[in-house]
Amino acid sequence: MYNSVSYDVNDINLVWNELEKNIAISCKTGVCKASDTINVDDVITAALGLKPHKADGIENVSSGGLINGCFGLYVYLALLFNAIILHGVSPNKMLLSTLVSIQKNRKKSFNDTNNYMTIALGSIV
Repeated sequence: MYNSVSYDVNDINLVWNELEKNIAISCKTGVCKASDTINVDDVITAALGLKPHKADGIENVSSGGLINGCFGLYVYLALLFNAIILHGVSPNKMLLSTLVSIQKNRKKSFNDTNNYMTIALGSIV
């Protein structure tokens, strides 16, 4: 994922400045559009789209807890996500990830370091 697009500092700065301008114009002046917010239905759709029996690497939260969550959980998650969007800050634990090595080919040697790839397990939320 990280290598799928090139990283050019000037391009990233242009995107960042445009994003900051749009936020200042709409959300900070209290005229956010409905498309700028996350509603409870969005959270439910995302939760039901999770693969079962998966867990994050930080808090050991299981996807089953989100898939089978009650309506109140989804309301609070929508409030959390909207607060993150509005304030531009997310909880530190949501930014952490655990790096896990996975063998690419089980037929090749377990001792060959080129036979492994690393994935990052982020917060399931």
